[in-house]
This record gives sequence, structure tokens and C-alpha cells, in this order.
Amino acid sequence: EGQAAGCIGLDGVVWPVNAPRYARADLGYWLAPTLWGKGLMTEAASAVVRFAFEQIGLHKVATRCFADNAASRRVIEKTGFRFVGRAEDDVWRDTGWITQLLYEMTAPEWPDVHTTMRISRPRPT
Repeated sequence: EGQAAGCIGLDGVVWPVNAPRYARADLGYWLAPTLWGKGLMTEAASAVVRFAFEQIGLHKVATRCFADNAASRRVIEKTGFRFVGRAEDDVWRDTGWITQLLYEMTAPEWPDVHTTMRISRPRPT
């Protein structure tokens, strides 16, 4: 209908360069409210995380969501991310500060890593 349905992507991709090595990115996404609750974003997030680990060889993907956004939290947890903490009063939106929940996943934690890994990760020197 000529309107955006949503978007997803990896932001802040950092490639390994000498030491220290990072090889990481942040996952971000948005989905139109009319499409919520259909599993679309969980499927898209899994595909992007798989791409991050298996195709471009990142070691870590991080993501975050507003603490009161239960649907986004479900997407993150169903994708397999591990909770690492809270960032209190982290973002200003509309009329106040919002707390965010922080999550991350490393390549060895990726659920499909042992059966589908197709790349050779760089080793620290």
C-alpha cells in the first residue's frame, strides 16, 4: 500500500583490526503496529543474526529495547539473546527518560552455530 512495513539492520559494525579485536554490531529493528504479533520480526531478527555470524563473521551482536516494551523483549529473547543489564534513564523520548534493557549474543551462543557455521573466525594473535 506504499507504506513501510518495517526495517531491520546491523548498526555500528566494527571489524577486527589488530588488537583489541571487536568484530561486533548492534541489531536494531522497527515494525508497523498492524503487523505486530505475527512472528515477522522474530524471523527477520534470526535471519540478520545468522547473517552476522555466518556470512560476515562477527563475534558479537548486541541489542536493546525499552524496558516496558514486552513485545520487543519477546523478539529478543526468542532470537536467543542473553540479558546483560539495564541502562537506567538511557533515552529521552517525548516527555521523559526511558530505561533500556541490554542484551547480547556471541557466535558460540548462536543456536545454530555448531551445525551451520561456514566461516573460519580470525584468531587473536
